[in-house]
Amino acid sequence: MSMTTVTYETMTPQHVKAARALLDWNAQDLSENCQAGVSTIRVFESGKTIRPASRQAIYDALVKAGIEFLNGGEPGVRLNKFVMSVFHEGEKMNYGSQQFMAHQDARELSETGAKVIVESRKLSGKLLHRSLYMGGKIIENEKT
Repeated sequence: MSMTTVTYETMTPQHVKAARALLDWNAQDLSENCQAGVSTIRVFESGKTIRPASRQAIYDALVKAGIEFLNGGEPGVRLNKFVMSVFHEGEKMNYGSQQFMAHQDARELSETGAKVIVESRKLSGKLLHRSLYMGGKIIENEKT
């Protein structure tokens, strides 16, 4: 079977249920992390349609919590062992396990001359890797 990318549009109710189970979250926990109501989450998990913005919010919250969606259209999820973050001008942006996107955004943000840091941490919080970008390039790497 080929692997396809799961987006908020192709995410299924089974994906969300499985993701919540891996995170040990109930519907209230997910609601607090995505700003969608508990009733909206329950409606989606029952197989009914919800607003695209609510689907996007649910998807984004689960990705930020470390969930990776697998097998588009089929209920496959896993909990990543690391989380990527980008720090720029005092702001922290979470990327879940999306390494490529974190580094791509850091490269673009640093092209203005700003210092941008990309970190990879275990879910426990332990630092795995840190990169410092300036001028669109990595100028320093630290592995622990």
